[in-house]
Amino acid sequence: MQFKKIVAIIAFGSILALGAYVFSRASVVPMAPKEMSLTTTPKTGTLGATISYTDNGFVPDAIHVKQSQIVRFVNNSEVATWPASAVHPTHSVYPQQMRTDCLGSSFDTCRGLTPGESWEFQFDHVGLWRFHDHVHPSQTGTITVEK
Repeated sequence: MQFKKIVAIIAFGSILALGAYVFSRASVVPMAPKEMSLTTTPKTGTLGATISYTDNGFVPDAIHVKQSQIVRFVNNSEVATWPASAVHPTHSVYPQQMRTDCLGSSFDTCRGLTPGESWEFQFDHVGLWRFHDHVHPSQTGTITVEK
């Protein structure tokens, strides 16, 4: 009887330790040095709009741009932000994909942007594209791309 209790305690402790490890790893957001711009793919279009991430979310949270225009995301908050295509956590709604993509689409910073950092993405596909902050998934927005 005593042996079963010891095995149960060890098993329970192992499960707790594993859960704590997984939870602590999930909250880690890769960061880059402040005050820099992250460039992931060559861009040939013109700047169509800028979206600011603030302590209250994306501003504006809905924009319209022309096909092949660039949208700049700027982190003007006190915390990291990770702009990416919907849906969380796969980021696979925007159809453009490349071998170097970190998840489901090229519309993904692939890491957290520090306060003051920016990232640009050229929208070549016409449509209504939802996006979110991977760090704070309840923060969302839409980008409508027109011909």
